[in-house]
Amino acid sequence: MHDAFITKPTPYYRRPPNFTTPPMPTTDDIAHLQAFLTKWELSGAAERANAQAFLLELCEVLDVPKPDPATPDQAA
Repeated sequence: MHDAFITKPTPYYRRPPNFTTPPMPTTDDIAHLQAFLTKWELSGAAERANAQAFLLELCEVLDVPKPDPATPDQAA
């Protein structure tokens, strides 16, 4: 068999990106995001005091899973 007939895999840096375009936000999505931004723009407390609540709500707005709780072996 000739080497000319053997195809080599395309190097990773020459492959097209493997992703899909996310769906366009709906009117409800935009309203939810605007309400989130308004709420946190008006927050006057220290950033550290609000960090956990902010991140949990941000996960909801972005529709991504919330962080898992830390376990004893992660505390180190």
